[in-house]
Amino acid sequence: MMNGLDHGRTASPGHMTEVLQSVKNGVNTFPGVVSSTPACRFAWADIHHIGPTAIVVENGHSPAY
Repeated sequence: MMNGLDHGRTASPGHMTEVLQSVKNGVNTFPGVVSSTPACRFAWADIHHIGPTAIVVENGHSPAY
């Protein structure tokens, strides 16, 4: 996954910048979501089960969350 996301690089257009744009669009699409961040793991970690994740923060007013 990290190789596919250019190791988390954001200095030039690529897969990681596309992920960041998708996250930004998601925050603007879902009512109540105030922040969302993709979190890429350390690319050369020796822990097999660690991978990318996302953190989503909402305002606490929607029963959907």
